[in-house]
This record gives sequence, structure tokens and C-alpha cells, in this order.
Amino acid sequence: MKNRLKKQLVVDTAALAPDPGAAKLTAAGSLHGDDISVSMNGLRIGGEACAQQQPADGPGTSAPGTLSDFDVVRQLGEGSSGVVQLVNHKPTGEHFAMKVIAVGCAEKEWRRILFEARTLHASSVPGIVSFKDAFYAEGSVHMVLEYMDHGSLADCLTAHGPLPEPVLSSITKTLLGGLKHLHQQLRIVHRDIKPGNILLNSAGQAKLADFGMSGQLANTLSHLASWVGTAAYMSPERISGGSYSFDSDLWSLGLSLWECSMGLFPYGDAGERLANGPPPTEEDSLDDPGRGVCFWELLHQIVEADSPQLPSGRFSPAFCTFVHQCMRKETTERPTASELLLHPWLTECPGTEALVAEWLATSEKARLPQ
Repeated sequence: MKNRLKKQLVVDTAALAPDPGAAKLTAAGSLHGDDISVSMNGLRIGGEACAQQQPADGPGTSAPGTLSDFDVVRQLGEGSSGVVQLVNHKPTGEHFAMKVIAVGCAEKEWRRILFEARTLHASSVPGIVSFKDAFYAEGSVHMVLEYMDHGSLADCLTAHGPLPEPVLSSITKTLLGGLKHLHQQLRIVHRDIKPGNILLNSAGQAKLADFGMSGQLANTLSHLASWVGTAAYMSPERISGGSYSFDSDLWSLGLSLWECSMGLFPYGDAGERLANGPPPTEEDSLDDPGRGVCFWELLHQIVEADSPQLPSGRFSPAFCTFVHQCMRKETTERPTASELLLHPWLTECPGTEALVAEWLATSEKARLPQ
């Protein structure tokens, strides 16, 4: 695949989240970077404790204090970089999600953990899961995060089927706000956007999670060239081994929207039959993107085939255009997160968090035995 010129982004470099620098494990039981550390007493950056206090009118009465303040309720799942548990904060009775990441022997892994903690701490914005604190104990880092009680968008898709356009519009508006913060303020590429890393709660809010694969650009002309993330949702330029930038996240977002609106993954066996008939069946698993083709054939399709088009007549022209712009093969033709926030599909569509909450509640009620 030929090299492509990337668009230049004007970024406030003073607002960047710095690299953690050299990382080490201390004999006293803490994980340290240049100005960041995680210990039994929590996360500290520049010597300051970093637990986020709750607003006076918000849930709970205080921020997490120590790891012993939490009781494990049950396991929620297992992500790309750790186990996630539902925990109860005993002083307040509030539920949180605790991501437990085993600390290995490689400094590269230590740096990645500190990078994720710093990114979450610096991202107190709608569209990104809220960070509370992090602790180091028993060979693992325990990150305390906001509990999103409706699981991931992938869970929702499996349970309820394709999502209506207004629901997707509300979700997308919020996610793009989070991406705008990552790209413009922190200059971070998420690198693993997919339905499984988009979380929902009963209030109808959608938030990005799992920053273990994120990478930072050193300056406005820098590009990343590392192979991380979920291959099926990677942009063509990433799969080809070329350099990539913020626009690779927009491809992954567009692909996720395509899947969530159609109820199936556009590449692989289901995608082939969608394009050529007969239509996909219930056997086309949402848990196995690219079902029916080998791994390398799937990657070949993403790189070489034309971008998948949403069926005309089934969706609004504005939505079809939005997804198509996200999934342009030529990276310079993909809009930025800021530009997409001004797209008619988002500005004119009536999707709201209340609508998402109502749809989730109705769908869940319909799924339960009567």
C-alpha cells in the first residue's frame, strides 16, 4: 500500500500528558515513573494524590481511600489487559469497576500501565469512563473506574440486535467528544476502538474504555507504526504496516457504527453474503468478526476491498454519509473528530441520552421472560 500524507493537526502542546519515562518496581511495593507512582496509598502525579472527589450533589460522599475499602462483588469480564471486577466501596456503598492488571517483568508493560492511569486521570470529560484511583498490591495494579451498568456496546448488540439510528447518534456524539479530547488535548491515539470498548449505563451515557493500547504522538507531524489493538477493527493503513495517526480511530469508529446498525460485521463470510447474497443468518456471530475466512484473508479484505457501504433505503442519507466519511480508504479524506461533531447526522438527529436510556430499558424488559 503506497505511503499517504497525513493531515497536520494544530495542538496545544502545553496540555500534553507526558510519557511516564523510565518505569521501575520498588522494594517498598510501588510502581514508579518519572513523576507518577502507584502504591498501596493510591496514584500520585507530581507528588500529589490523584483520587477524584465526588461532587457534593453526586453519588457517594468521598473518593476511594485504600484498596481495603473495596469488597469484590463479582467478576464482570476479562479485557485485553486485565480482569474487571464489580466492587463495592464500603464507606459509601457505591459500586465501581475495578480493573486488575498483573504487573509482569518488562519495563515496557510497566510504562503502558502508568500511561493508561495517567490518560484516564487526565480525561475527566464526557465520553471517557471516569477514573477514581489506582493501587498497587500483590503484584497487580488495581484501577478503580466508574461502573457502567449496561456493559459494552458489543454486549448490547448481542442481547438486543441492531441499534436504531437515533440511539447511535446520541452515543456517537458523546464518543466524538471523548475522541476530540484525546486527539487534540492529549494527542493520544486510542488504537482499540470497537463495540467491546464502548461502555453504556442506565442513564443512556456512552463512554470509551480500555486505554491499554493507546499511543501518544510526539509532535503534530508524528505517526505511529506499531501493531497493537484488535486486528479486525484496524484501519487499512495500520494493517499494511504503514504509519498512522488520529484518523485511524475514526475508521474504527465508522466500522463499529456499521456493525451496530446492521447487526453483523461487514467483512468475512457475512460481509461477502451481504454484498453478493443470500442474506446473513443468525449463525453470523457478533463475537467472531470475520467468521468464515482465515485471519489473513480477513486482513486482505480490509486492505484491498472497497470500504463497505450501508444499504441504501434502510438508513438516512446523512447516516450513510457519516459512516462512509469515517471509512474512507484515503486517510487524508477522513474528517477529524471536531469536524464530525458538526455533521448533519449529529446536529439534526434527535438522539439524546434519555432516548438511549429508554431504548435500553425497553429492550431489556422485552428480553426478560414474561
